[in-house]
Amino acid sequence: MLRFKLSETLSSGFQLNSGEICFERDILILLGPNGSGKSTFLRALSTHEAFSGNSVLMSSDLDFSDSLYLSEILEVLKMELPVPLLEFKNSLQRPIYSFSSGQVQRFLVYCYLNHPTREFVFLDEPTNFLDPKFKYDLVSYLKACPKRIVIATHDISWAIQLTKAQSLLLNSGKTVHQGPIHQLVESLEMQKAFQMSFTVEDNKEEQFLNLKVST
Repeated sequence: MLRFKLSETLSSGFQLNSGEICFERDILILLGPNGSGKSTFLRALSTHEAFSGNSVLMSSDLDFSDSLYLSEILEVLKMELPVPLLEFKNSLQRPIYSFSSGQVQRFLVYCYLNHPTREFVFLDEPTNFLDPKFKYDLVSYLKACPKRIVIATHDISWAIQLTKAQSLLLNSGKTVHQGPIHQLVESLEMQKAFQMSFTVEDNKEEQFLNLKVST
């Protein structure tokens, strides 16, 4: 179990204050409304001394040139093509711009999740551009992944599928609640942050959980 605090004032004046975080599960999810500081918090957390240079960050604003070949991305990350991406084996000499946004996102997410030397992986909005099949394929992969993973996401319906995940609720750069994902999503603090209430429903006729939202 990791216990640590994040307290930082950015050059913009935006303040981050986590209180004490207990990272006791394999997946930690950061939730919060727009502007709550999820991405900023994730970036700051990825460089925290608690992770001792043993982390890698996939940011939502990665600046890979569209002309970069997939093989060059692997070179930057100092890794071989991971098994989940073997379908790209014959496309490594194609540039990023020749693929759809969803294909590029999937390639990057699985590369970072299979980084050969980092134990902690930080993912910012990993489901961006992914279609429903690949979003839920990713759920299965994350549940079995040997890495410890921190995810910032606005996709609550997707996040609740990670049923054993720990979660933090952020608002204005501060942690206002933390706990198991389903308890947090249904909490009063979540209702106040989003100005709506959420209920996790287990539909036994379907493979995935439903999220009921009411205002």
